[in-house]
Amino acid sequence: MIKAKTAIISVYDKRGIDDFAKKLDSLGIDIFATGGTADYLKSSGVNVRYLAEITGFPEILGGKVKTLHPDIFARILATNEEAQKLNISRFDILVVNLYDPGIEPDIGGVSLIRAGIKAGDRTLVVVEPKDYNIVYLTLKNMGGIPYDLLQELNRKAARYVLKYQLENYVKYFGWDFIPIVFEVYKDLRYGTNPDRKGFLLVGGRLPDFESLKGDISLNNLYDADSAVRCALALRRILGTYSSCIVKHGSPCGAASSENPIESINLAWNSDQKSAYGGILAVSFPVIGAIAKELKGKFFDVIAAPDFDDKAIEILSAKKARLIRFGEDFVKNEVLEIKSVLGGFIYEKYSDLDEDIQENDFKPSYEFEFSQEDIRELMFSYTIARFGKSNCVAITSGFQLLGIGVGFTSRVDSAEFALKKLGEHISAHRRNGFEKFFVSSDGFFPFPDSLEVINSGIKEKFPDSQIFVAHPGGSIRDADVIKTAEKLGIKLFTTGKRCFRH
Repeated sequence: MIKAKTAIISVYDKRGIDDFAKKLDSLGIDIFATGGTADYLKSSGVNVRYLAEITGFPEILGGKVKTLHPDIFARILATNEEAQKLNISRFDILVVNLYDPGIEPDIGGVSLIRAGIKAGDRTLVVVEPKDYNIVYLTLKNMGGIPYDLLQELNRKAARYVLKYQLENYVKYFGWDFIPIVFEVYKDLRYGTNPDRKGFLLVGGRLPDFESLKGDISLNNLYDADSAVRCALALRRILGTYSSCIVKHGSPCGAASSENPIESINLAWNSDQKSAYGGILAVSFPVIGAIAKELKGKFFDVIAAPDFDDKAIEILSAKKARLIRFGEDFVKNEVLEIKSVLGGFIYEKYSDLDEDIQENDFKPSYEFEFSQEDIRELMFSYTIARFGKSNCVAITSGFQLLGIGVGFTSRVDSAEFALKKLGEHISAHRRNGFEKFFVSSDGFFPFPDSLEVINSGIKEKFPDSQIFVAHPGGSIRDADVIKTAEKLGIKLFTTGKRCFRH
């Protein structure tokens, strides 16, 4: 534990610093500050001294040089024995944060933080305002800073200054590299397979979820990410309660409804065989009444924006792991990094920008359709967006009925989606469908997929209407459109490919 007697404060972000400085002063800690910070603290009634009193050297170059002095860094880096020999008092606490990246590179502040980190277990470095209170309460109640807290905050300071320098150089100098610093946030149960190690990394932002029950594996998180993004996208574009079940990276069940329980049941009934042991994500809080409806449905993970106490109590009796997720993460830019051939591929995109919109659907020839038809195509297209590449999804009544994903041929995907549709119809003895909605994440390279879709559906439901949406862009689009018109398929082109490779 270090006993704090003296502190330096030099901050660009002054949120809460006056209150924190007053609390440090109340504990008898001597406070020194750089010019602008000292002026601010003095105006707030804080008992503070200027660092120039130690160095005897005034700030110069408009404040660019104010802490870069041997007398300052000696008081940070010296051991207690060295400080005694030099007849100086050490700085035990450094409270420092830096200019916004892009203004200009902060030199003195960066040097202070790096010196504090180098001093190891002799100096505490505090860089985030949210940590002020824990530092004060620890000093007040324990009379010093224990080494575990010191190490935690100094690691945070090291990450902060490294990330700052990377971001600063990218923005200030225009350097062409990606300023992300990853840190192991959590050990996972295992990786893709049990003989692999798995880790959850963070790159500055903490993950926007909380594991309420059970250890999470890498596959759990990967599938939960797809399920959550899909459920939230469906809610955004339709404004209804939405549920999505993902198995091995792709949706196998999905539904949107005006009733939350119905949306879960419809998603489960999309394909009960595949849904068993899958990942369920819902776009609404799970309360006790909803949790009761999950009886008899086995999910490996259940993810929701929230769970009330009764729901947690009920679901704790199940084997399912529970994840409470926030929704802010969809507002952030998605960064995807994968290793390839000894290097990495990197892409950026926005969930919100990739949401399909009503006006994206352009009829490929002249036919009648309603706004509700477009809404169901939006539902169908969003399911295809979250399926593995070469995805073909078939829906009706805002329920997924059949999906083909990951096939090397789009015709094979269409045939498998029809196979799953047939299984669904047989399992639930359903008939009387008036409309089917089919979406493809990529263009149809040949008319054969439409011919397969038409014959597969018309064989069972000869009087039904078939609506199909695809991005378009094939050199044979004209042939595809001609075939659709000939078969009576109401074909829309969106211009928005949505591969998930």
